[in-house]
Amino acid sequence: MVFRTVLGFLHVREDAEDITQEVFVKAYRNIEKFRGDSSLSTWIYAVSETDIITPTKALTIW
Repeated sequence: MVFRTVLGFLHVREDAEDITQEVFVKAYRNIEKFRGDSSLSTWIYAVSETDIITPTKALTIW
């Protein structure tokens, strides 16, 4: 899910792989912040959206 979403923004497989790895490392380092209000996959997607995908999307607009 994360990889396909990132790849949709970047269209470059190698960059998408790198960013996907960053998302999962960040999720692992912040797992204590996971409250269980949603599924783990939803939380990981939120990590990617707020910290990786949104800044990347802003760069592609300009």
